[in-house]
Amino acid sequence: MKTNEPRKIFAVPYNGTSEIVKRVIDAGLDEHTYEFYGTDNAFASGRSNTQTGYPTPTDFESDVKMMVGKDMKFNYLLNSLNASHYFGNLDFIKDKLKYLSDIGVDVLTITHPFLARMIKSNEFSFDIRTSLNNYVNSVDQAKMFLDLGYNSLIISEDELRNLSLMRKIIEECAVPIEVIINNNCVRKCINRFAHQSMVGDPNVEAERLRKFQKMMFAQCYGTFHKNFNEFMKSSWIRPEDIPRYLDIGVTIFKLSGRTFPTDDIMRCLTIYASRSYSGNVLDYMIKKPFLTKNTLLKKLEAKYVEPYFEHIWGNECQGDACPECQAIADRIAEHINE
Repeated sequence: MKTNEPRKIFAVPYNGTSEIVKRVIDAGLDEHTYEFYGTDNAFASGRSNTQTGYPTPTDFESDVKMMVGKDMKFNYLLNSLNASHYFGNLDFIKDKLKYLSDIGVDVLTITHPFLARMIKSNEFSFDIRTSLNNYVNSVDQAKMFLDLGYNSLIISEDELRNLSLMRKIIEECAVPIEVIINNNCVRKCINRFAHQSMVGDPNVEAERLRKFQKMMFAQCYGTFHKNFNEFMKSSWIRPEDIPRYLDIGVTIFKLSGRTFPTDDIMRCLTIYASRSYSGNVLDYMIKKPFLTKNTLLKKLEAKYVEPYFEHIWGNECQGDACPECQAIADRIAEHINE
């Protein structure tokens, strides 16, 4: 890491346990952690605890104070796709926001602009950030969110390799930019809205959700099996490439995994904080069963993907249907399978 690079750059998922906060601090990774993000489950959010089996945090307030005491922020999620979770609870939301502010929370992730406007109109001083569910992918769209009171933006995961777009938004909007770095979802996935709607709806039974996700993941990650290039195009970046994003002005790097065990989150954070990794690329992603069953991905060490990213960062890629990207991906797959 360059000596002039910012150290505190990662947004770490809060899985509802004090363990994750304590382990980040004990490992010295608080020096690299800008914020934790999550919820106490007072409201619906992007994930429903009634489906995942993760309990409502028992020490939420002390966990937040522990983070703040170590110069880390807490980003509270109000990011459900279903606006009905908020329309009938505005008075409760106001009381809750005052409580959050009192314990040191100063960042909110909000999907619905009407909620952002309400919060601003009540003179709360939160930093309000867009959700991944807003899919910010243009300068015009970024400016609309800023005009509505948003203070910072997370870029659509479909634009994760589009450094020119991020640079343009940063230059024209003068706004902090965040990217998600290890989500490995299919690029421009057609199941995305259905998936997000179901996992954020507490009225969907856990067993029904599991069946839906099994079917959906079989389809989504089946594309990786059919065409290795689809995995290479999916939403992840290498630890080695973080400096490229810092150079254009990206300020926060978000790790996925809010519903995963602490060991998984710590593994990913440790690798990304090192800025370099020679092992399997799945090691810095949240390991989903359909990924780890893929025989090609199980052998995919970092050295194999270097030619692909040399092509991407060499400004020679022609976009979604780039024939050279496909050709390089095919050569990588053939080499691994030899």
